[in-house]
Amino acid sequence: SGSPTRAVDAKHRAPARRAGWRAVAAERGSRSGLGATAAALLGAIGGALAYTIACPPYAWAAAGWLIPALVLVPCRGLPPWRAALAGVVFAMAMGVGVTGWAFHASLEYFDFNRASAAAFVALVWLVYGGIPFGLLLAAYARWADRLPAAARAPFAAWAWVVMEVVRTTFVTGM
Repeated sequence: SGSPTRAVDAKHRAPARRAGWRAVAAERGSRSGLGATAAALLGAIGGALAYTIACPPYAWAAAGWLIPALVLVPCRGLPPWRAALAGVVFAMAMGVGVTGWAFHASLEYFDFNRASAAAFVALVWLVYGGIPFGLLLAAYARWADRLPAAARAPFAAWAWVVMEVVRTTFVTGM
């Protein structure tokens, strides 16, 4: 029990035990690097493109089935703040694709100048899309690796439903 090898092994195992889930993530191969973040951002842009073509005037509804996989899967294992950033990118890109007309509408309806219209529309997309989708992706990034593989899809589905309920009832229910 007093061998130097065991003492060294115990010394290196102790920090891993204290780190808990972080040690587990490190053993699995952490996805916290820039490549994983870039993949999540590309997934967010791809998801926004799919959302755009699923809605009118394109109305290719089958694209809607791709969205959860494109935005959620790349975020698994990321630090939650990076996943939240992907959620904001997704919401802003989706806003441009689906409600790009909002900029011109705010110019006419509110008689905004171009800068005010752009700021207003970006704020609406951020509040009603960026925050809810950011929280969804952050939660998935935080909790998905802790779940058995078979529980990840139901967790993602329920988290998405909760996010949509919050998104459609928050303040004005957009």
